[in-house]
Amino acid sequence: MTYFDTTHLSHLVNDPNPETETDIEILQLRYDKQNDTTIVDLQSHIGDGEILSVGEEDQPKSKLVDDSESIEGQTSLQILFLKSRLDQHGCTTGRLRVTPQALDAICTKIHVSTAFLDGVLRPSIWAKQSGASYHRYDFHGNVEAIDTFYHYFYDWEKGPLHVCASYNVKNGNISYFIIDCPPVIKEKIEDRAKNSKDTLLFRPFAIDFLLAKECALWRQVMINKNWLKMYEWHEESPNRMDAPLKPIVDEPSNLKSLHHLSRTWNMFYADLGDLSDRLDVLISACHKLQVLGIPHAVAAAEGFQFLKDRNELRKRWVASFSDRTKLIMNFVFSAANSRNAVTNLSIAGLTKDIAQDTAQDNSSMITIATMTMLFLPGTFVSALFSMVFFNSGTQFDKSWMWLYFAITVPLTGIVFGFYMYWVSKKRARAAAARSPDVSTAQPNARDSPHQQLSLRTFSGMNGHPPPLKGSASAGPPNLDIEMGIMQRLQQEEV
Repeated sequence: MTYFDTTHLSHLVNDPNPETETDIEILQLRYDKQNDTTIVDLQSHIGDGEILSVGEEDQPKSKLVDDSESIEGQTSLQILFLKSRLDQHGCTTGRLRVTPQALDAICTKIHVSTAFLDGVLRPSIWAKQSGASYHRYDFHGNVEAIDTFYHYFYDWEKGPLHVCASYNVKNGNISYFIIDCPPVIKEKIEDRAKNSKDTLLFRPFAIDFLLAKECALWRQVMINKNWLKMYEWHEESPNRMDAPLKPIVDEPSNLKSLHHLSRTWNMFYADLGDLSDRLDVLISACHKLQVLGIPHAVAAAEGFQFLKDRNELRKRWVASFSDRTKLIMNFVFSAANSRNAVTNLSIAGLTKDIAQDTAQDNSSMITIATMTMLFLPGTFVSALFSMVFFNSGTQFDKSWMWLYFAITVPLTGIVFGFYMYWVSKKRARAAAARSPDVSTAQPNARDSPHQQLSLRTFSGMNGHPPPLKGSASAGPPNLDIEMGIMQRLQQEEV
């Protein structure tokens, strides 16, 4: 794949500081077919000098080599470990510790895919690297190697690891370029390399299988960890499939933790789907080697298929766990709503009691006011006659007693009459507000009773038709008008 040139990649190097030096850890192994042993040729760090001198006559001995170089009776395995810079949270950033010159030599002399490095270096806020497997041809048009690249997430908090592998079909040499390899996986690779009788690493895609297996096991551990969180909510004991959700129902704030758990299941489901896609890429690469007659290619494809089937099983269980978590969330939410409904009913009952007490108090106040109003005119008249203006002597004269009653009784009747008139006018205004005047309405005979009544009701308001729903002139709904409409409709139906 030559769709990306090295000049383009040089502009993507995220650390163009001229003081930056290339720092790559290299592990070189050699398999002696005659003695069936593994030999460690080199395990050290290399920089720009070793990378730029690849293929030259003065190249240092036992340094970086091209996978096209071959020695009769031997095959080589070369692994380059490169680390990217970490941010303040300890997460990988994609900023490689490599100079543009070394990056160009890695692509042109060691045959690291430019498409692979483009996906690693290109800035992006979401997953930017997929996977691919393709043939590499020599100058004569013959297949020289099968190149494969992909990425895994071994730890979400640390960032992805990127892998570019090349298997030379002519001499069996294998090259790997691994960015941000987890220390656990790197240690297992080095332990196998130190065992001279362990030749598994020289089989096609053996390291890829080791990487895929470790990443799959990490997912299994994390799935079990999160499943235990759900188990505490969903199961009462290992012997029962009951749901003791009372602690969660009593604490609706746990909905937040349930939401986080549901989000984690969604992330796992998507991540397991990505892992299946990467395994499909490796299975495709194994089939290409199988077509070319490379030994152990079928076994490698079967191994990756086994990992994929197990991964699909985990994916189905994660989907089930996600659904069960959502059911728990719905149950907790419904229980909280039920509790709120009970509380609202209690509040409504208390409000009713308060309203009844208030009505009784109002009735008592009305009675007191009525009795006060009954005696108020007489009190006023007696107070008026007791003034010095009407005091003609010290003797009580019974002949003027009729005058008191003659004034008090009519005055009391006038006061009560005015009060009744005021109450009747108030009730009339309230009734008019509840039942608008519909005498001027002109409904269409083809309209339904509801439409006719609505038209009559709104036509009585300033003589204008009702505003259209959603128009600028449409105002807020009037509850009194709606009640009047329903009352008129019931009367017409009767």
